[in-house]
Amino acid sequence: MSSPNLIQDIALRAELLFRDHVLCKLVSPSSLLLPPSSGADVTPGASYVPLNDALLDFAHDVVLEVHARNWGSGTYPARERAQTLPLFLGWSIDAASMFLNPPPKVGPPGSLGGYGAWLYIATPGIYYVIFDEPEIRRRCGQLKKNEYETRTKLFLHELGHLVKDQSQLFDVTPPSRAVPADPLMELHAWCFAGILVGLCAGCSAAGMRHADSPDRAWELW
Repeated sequence: MSSPNLIQDIALRAELLFRDHVLCKLVSPSSLLLPPSSGADVTPGASYVPLNDALLDFAHDVVLEVHARNWGSGTYPARERAQTLPLFLGWSIDAASMFLNPPPKVGPPGSLGGYGAWLYIATPGIYYVIFDEPEIRRRCGQLKKNEYETRTKLFLHELGHLVKDQSQLFDVTPPSRAVPADPLMELHAWCFAGILVGLCAGCSAAGMRHADSPDRAWELW
């Protein structure tokens, strides 16, 4: 079992990253959970998986903060350059398997072995979340789950791995896949993802009540 202090530490880190981003960018917290305006369907063979621009922007700012001491050192780009780069993106496994080396598979060819997503480092400071879209589509169909919401949860989960355990994730020079997470690392990542979803919903509900409107944050998820 994890200690209450560990959960508190994850919650505090998530809250600080969330608060700084929302205040600096003046974005609505609920915007992080909404589908992209251009549509949430994944086109077969497409490289990038469509994700909300606000969510991608948040992940970008998180990576900037996680590597605050690294930018400009070794093979990391300068911070000014990093600010212009896509630092944390979602890719489909179909496209990624063709041009990422090593290919992002941990199970049978073209598969993540039952995982919905896996974290990959391209170069120092630049990461991809590889989604097993066929598996996500299959399981969401079976469970009657929304594919985009599932993808967003997985994206936040992989971001949680980076925030809490990035020093343990990669044991070889990039490009490389993240090492398999141990049970505690999985707990860290899902706590981070769940706390962020709660912060988005909670802040949205507070705003509605301040405006003397009903709490409709439950519609977000």
